[in-house]
This record gives sequence, structure tokens and C-alpha cells, in this order.
Amino acid sequence: MVKNKSFFENFSWTFIGSTIYALSQWLLIVVLAKFGSAEIVGQFSLGLAITAPVILFSNMQLRSIVATDSLNKYSFSEYLGTRIVLLMLAISFIGVIALLGPYDLYVGIIIILVGISKVVESLSELTHGFFQKQERMDYAGKSMIYKALSSFLAFSIMFIVSKKLIVGLLGLTMAWIFRLFFYDLKITKLFTNVRPVFGNLKVILVFALPLGIVSILNSLNTNIPRYFLERIDGLDSLGYFSAIAYIIVAGNLLVRPLSLVAAPRLARSYQNNNKQKYLEITLSLLFLAFIIGIVVLLIVYFFGEFILTIIYDSSYAYYNNVFFIIMIGSIISYFTTFLNSSIVAAREFKKQPYINLITTVVGIIASTILIPNYGIEGAAFVTVIVFITQFLGSLGLFILTLNR
Repeated sequence: MVKNKSFFENFSWTFIGSTIYALSQWLLIVVLAKFGSAEIVGQFSLGLAITAPVILFSNMQLRSIVATDSLNKYSFSEYLGTRIVLLMLAISFIGVIALLGPYDLYVGIIIILVGISKVVESLSELTHGFFQKQERMDYAGKSMIYKALSSFLAFSIMFIVSKKLIVGLLGLTMAWIFRLFFYDLKITKLFTNVRPVFGNLKVILVFALPLGIVSILNSLNTNIPRYFLERIDGLDSLGYFSAIAYIIVAGNLLVRPLSLVAAPRLARSYQNNNKQKYLEITLSLLFLAFIIGIVVLLIVYFFGEFILTIIYDSSYAYYNNVFFIIMIGSIISYFTTFLNSSIVAAREFKKQPYINLITTVVGIIASTILIPNYGIEGAAFVTVIVFITQFLGSLGLFILTLNR
């Protein structure tokens, strides 16, 4: 057995890997905005918005389940086999949507390519869940760095040279395939067998299904404003909104690594009936979310227009008010992320779909009312409303979990 890393070492690698990867994905948007147009940004954003609910449902948060399976109920091979079956179904469904939906052939191909890239990414993500369980996030961190650098270079060079989003997506996908086979699976072999096994497919599906429903509803909650905005105002408006909304990753650079590193310890505390430790970790995470949120909000309030102009161009700075509204919502989402980490660590899956279903209904109603009347600004307000609804539901479920 390879020696575990300390909490600080795991956090450091997770933070560094996540930061570099998030920045690289953000830079993809910057490249599209600088060397393309708002319409191209909109095409890419639409591809992400269409494929995300399908891929996230098929993922069923198996990464979190693997990472918190401290009793080793199922092997990594069984989780891998389950994910492969689900992803094959997912990409087939995405193909049907892309080719039969209300999109021209070019946009349909973009949607399919984004879906394929996400399938490859999902397979790598599962290995990271295993690294997380072993408390060897240095492997996951290095993988994220390789992924960030290779995908950014491949995508940017091929897009800038060709001016075609399809060509850029092909380069990105090939870079991710290379990383999956020559790093992620290779390292995972140091710990366990990586040959897919399908024996407990049905059992794992039934167990993880509530989290799959949570994931698809979460994705819909994020993307519902985008669907309405694209239908009502077109790809240009969607491009502006999505580029600005993507800056949310700035705060997530700290929030997500902390939640990933804390998850195995939250799971052990809960399963060992150490309620005090479980609560202490959760409250510490929530306090950090508050600090991160205040810092992010102050930066956006004082430097929002400057940030948008430098990153994109002056046309994006016109939407500084949208930027500020979205960041308010993102701060609320940081609290929800940590609460959900604690809930998943406690294996409390069954009630989460109800929270997300309510959030989806609220998001659809809000989008129907606000976006036709206020456009991009209305979409920003919908984002805040969705995040508030999710937070209140997760807080209630966390309290129930703690009392139980």
C-alpha cells in the first residue's frame, strides 16, 4: 500500500490542480472571445448546457461514492463498469438530441463533440475519486495539471489556426484521451484492478440513482436560464452571459478542493458516530465559505468593469451589473457545496432529489417571468434565486442528518 498524504498535502495538490485546470478552462472561453466572437462562445456554452445534465446524470456522483466507500462495499472495477455502461447510454442520448433537436448541423456536431469530451473526462474523474479515497490527491492534482496544460494548448492552437470550434474540440478530446490511458488508469493500477466488472451493475445503479437525479436537476438548475436566454435572445446573449458566469470558478478554486479533501474525513467521522468531529469539520468549511465569499464580492464590487475589460473586452464590461448579481449567487452556492459534501459523506441520498426538483420548478417559473422581461439581467437574477433555493433545502437536510 502506498502511504497516504497528510490533509495539508492533499489540499495543496487538490488546490493547485483544480486552480490550474479551472484557469485553463476559463482561458478557453477567453480564447473564444478574443479570437472568435460572442456567437462562438454561445455555441460552446450551448454544447455544455445541453450535454451537462445528461453526463452528470450518468455519472451519478460515483466519484463521491467511491471516495466515501470506507467499508469497501464495492470494488473500483465494479464502479468503473457501471460508469462505462451509463456513459455509453448518455452519449447515444446526446447524439439523438443534437441531430433531432432544433439546431443546425454545425451546432449539432459541436454538441456531440462536447459530449464525447465529457465522457472521457468522466472516466478520469472516477479514478480521481479512488485517489481521493486513498488520500493520495497528489495523483489527482498532477492529472489535473496535465489535463489543463494539454487541453488548453491543443484546443487553443487548433482553434486559432482553423477558426473552427469543431477543430478545437477535436484537439481537446484527444488530449483528454491521452491523459486517461497514459496517466489516470496507469496510476490507478498501483492500487487496484482497472478492468471493468459489471456483476453488481444493478445494485450500484439502484444505490446511486438518487444522486444521479440530484445531479441532473442540479445541472438543469444551472442551465435553465441559459436555455431560456438562447431561445429568447439568441447565441450572442448566451455567449455574454456564459462568459461572465464562468468567472464563478474564481471562488470555486478554494471551495471545491476543500470539499474534496474533507469528504473522506467527514465520512469516517459520521460512520464512526463521532458527531462532534463531523459537525466541527462542517462548520469550519462553512466559515471558510463565508470568508471566501466576502473577499470575492469585494473584488467584483470595486474592480468588476476592469476585470471584464481585461479578460474579454469592453463590450463585456457593459454587463458589470450582471457580473455582480451572479457573484452574489455564487457565494450562496459555496455554502451549499460544503453542506452537500457533508450530506453525501453521511450517505443521505434519498431526500436530495426532492430539494433539487423544487429548485428546478422555481428556476423554470423565475426564468419564465424574468428573462423575457429583463434579458441577461433577468437570467442573473434567476441564478441567484436558484442558488438560494438549493441552499435552504440543503441546510434543512443537513440539520435532519445531524439530528439522526
